[in-house]
Amino acid sequence: MIGRRWSPTLGVLAIAACVGCTPTLDDRPWSISRLTIVGWKAEPPEVAPGTTVALEALAIDPAAAVDPSATAWTLCHTPKPPSENRVVAPDCLAPAAVPDAVGDPASIAIPSDVCTVFGPDVPQPLPGQPTARARDSDATGGYFQPVTVVLGGAVAIGLERVTCDLPDASLADARAFRAAYRANQNPSITGLAFATDDGSRIDPGAVPAGAHLVVQASWLPGGIETFPVFDRQSRTIVSTAETLQASWYVTGGLLDRPATTITDPAATTTSTGWIAPGGAATVQLALVVRDSRGGSDLARATLVIAGP
Repeated sequence: MIGRRWSPTLGVLAIAACVGCTPTLDDRPWSISRLTIVGWKAEPPEVAPGTTVALEALAIDPAAAVDPSATAWTLCHTPKPPSENRVVAPDCLAPAAVPDAVGDPASIAIPSDVCTVFGPDVPQPLPGQPTARARDSDATGGYFQPVTVVLGGAVAIGLERVTCDLPDASLADARAFRAAYRANQNPSITGLAFATDDGSRIDPGAVPAGAHLVVQASWLPGGIETFPVFDRQSRTIVSTAETLQASWYVTGGLLDRPATTITDPAATTTSTGWIAPGGAATVQLALVVRDSRGGSDLARATLVIAGP
């Protein structure tokens, strides 16, 4: 997810996504002070062209409960020039007058020509024009359809992974890769748990003012998947493993560690510390777990702090 706040996410470069804004670094991107879309989820997270996917966003607002029913989703159709070192073209950041879908969750069909517009398929050149080169994949061999997400004044970009043919691969290589590759699956968060430093469980609806809590997230085994990547230089298929990144966001209090990268395939938990505000308050906490192929899952909790 690319939002209009700077975020330390894995596999996606965070950029300013509000049209006309000047990007500014925020040394506390996890501290949410206004309505912000902190993450998104597509199911499935990787599809063939022409497939319909289900979309869900996670937005939090310190001022009020968020009504996601007005969430607007728009497919971007403008590729960035291959020479530009950016995630998406500027046109993708502008909210559409008429979105492709509204609601949360929502369904949207990935265009059938996505591998030509955003992938390695080279379109037929115009008469007298040279043939374009194939677009480069990301480090995991993937290509992505950008989707603009708008809710209220919050704007963000999500990237849906698409399955495209291998560029410059022989028929034998393409067959071997297709036999080995399995489409990405989303990690699956199973819950959030809150405890004091001595391990005692605590009710998030009755948090003492100023308390330091350990917040632990858990997910189902298999969140880190192994997958093949075709190395175009060596013409070999290399097996690699995903990484996960857990990113935490809060509307109040202080986080000890706002983001964690997980590389152990056996890991099913991660945690952070959180210091509650010193007075009565209601705090929204959100978690986005992403894998390096673009899959994600979302979780949130409401923390009620009693006055001193």
